Amino acid sequence: MSRTVGRYRSSNEVLEAVFAIPSDAESEDEEECSDEEVTTADDLQISEHEGVPDAEQSSEEESDDDILYRLATSDSDCSVEADTGSDSESELAERVWEKKRFHKPDIDFNCVRVVPKQPFLPTDSAIDFFEKFFAEDMFQQLATQTNLYAMQCKLRFWTDTCVREMKAFVGMLIGMGLHSLPHFRLYWSSDPLFRVQPLSEVMPRRRFLKLLQALHVNDNTKAPQRGTPEHDKLYKLRPLLDSMNYAFMHHAVSSSSQSIDEGMVIFKGRHSIKQYMPLKPVKRGFKLWIGADALSGYVYQFDVYSPSRREF
Repeated sequence: MSRTVGRYRSSNEVLEAVFAIPSDAESEDEEECSDEEVTTADDLQISEHEGVPDAEQSSEEESDDDILYRLATSDSDCSVEADTGSDSESELAERVWEKKRFHKPDIDFNCVRVVPKQPFLPTDSAIDFFEKFFAEDMFQQLATQTNLYAMQCKLRFWTDTCVREMKAFVGMLIGMGLHSLPHFRLYWSSDPLFRVQPLSEVMPRRRFLKLLQALHVNDNTKAPQRGTPEHDKLYKLRPLLDSMNYAFMHHAVSSSSQSIDEGMVIFKGRHSIKQYMPLKPVKRGFKLWIGADALSGYVYQFDVYSPSRREF
C-alpha cells in the first residue's frame, strides 16, 4: 500500500470511507439484479411519482475509484494547509515581543458620576449624613428587639429602652471606636489618664453595660434551625444589613463605572464565618462582597460571606 501524504486522519473518517466501499457480494448481487430486472414504462412512472429520479440514485452510489480520488484530493488540500500553517508558526517564532507603554483610551468610562439623590446643604452636619444610612426605623428596631430579648431572658434590674437612648448608645459606640481603650469600664475611670469625659457624661456605666448585654436586632425565637436551607449564620444581623444595603442604593445615583470585589474586615476573635486569606493586607477577619463605584469608592451594595448561605 502506498503511504498517504498529508495529515493523519481520524478513526471516524477512515471508518466512513471504508463502509462507503461496497463489498464483493453486494456488487455481484447488484449485477445479477440488473441483468434479471427489466425496467418498464410503468416502473418509470411509479419512480417519477415517488419523486426519486434515477440520476440521483445513481449519483449516491460511488465507485471505489471515486472514493479514492476524493480522498487523494482532500489530502493534497490538507498538505497545502499544513505548509501555510508551518509558515505562520515560523513567523511567530521570529517575531520579537516587546513591552510598550499603555495609552489610555479616549472613551470616558466615568461619564455618569455617583451623586446623591438628595443633595446636602452646607449647613448639614455629620449626623444628618449618618441618618441617611442609619434611619429612624433601624433605631426603633434596635429598641424593640432589645426590650424583647431582655424580657425573654428576664434580666435583673432592667428598664425598657427607647429610640432616644438607643441613639445615644450607638453614638457612644462610634466614639469608643475613635478613642480606643483596653476595656469599656476605663471610659468611666476615676483616673484622668483613661477617663473620657464626653462619653462618661452621656449615661452611667451600669446602664451602658446593661444595654450592651441585651442589645439585639432580630428575634431569636424565629431563627431557622441548623441544617435547614433557611439557616443563616448572620440571622441576628440580617435586618441591619438589609436596611443598610437599601439605604446605600436608594440615596445615590448609580455610576457607569463600578467595581465588584471582595474586602476584609479585621476580626481576631472566634467565629465560624471568619476567613483566613494570606494574600490580603488584612489576613484574618470577615470577608465581604462589595459593589462600589470605581472612581470614588462609594459602596452601593455589600454582603458578608457566610458558607451557610446558598447564593455563595
